[in-house]
Amino acid sequence: MSTALAHRLEALLARQGRQVTLILGAAQDPSQPWSAVAAVEEVVLLALVRGYQPSEIQGAIEEGDQEVRLAAAPLPQAPRVGRDYLRIGARRHRIMAVETRHVGEVALLHLLQVRG
Repeated sequence: MSTALAHRLEALLARQGRQVTLILGAAQDPSQPWSAVAAVEEVVLLALVRGYQPSEIQGAIEEGDQEVRLAAAPLPQAPRVGRDYLRIGARRHRIMAVETRHVGEVALLHLLQVRG
């Protein structure tokens, strides 16, 4: 079942997605300030990007934030808050929150809240 859902998600991203670049390891780990900045890796992906509706702007979600939906399959791990960034077009966005949706034990989708 998870394979069928993954294929449906890939088809949806191919039809309606836009190209984004996930920048992995772009910030120093705040828990290890003595360590060097990790090597940066850029991964080009298709994603569904949308702005939040006024009724959704509450708590940690601010006006101007966007929700980004990424397929989990092509990524070695979930994007990390405070360490990774997302480039949409020419703008670099900070990842403010990540929620990963699973089907059973398989990660299917990453929902990101981005700002910037």
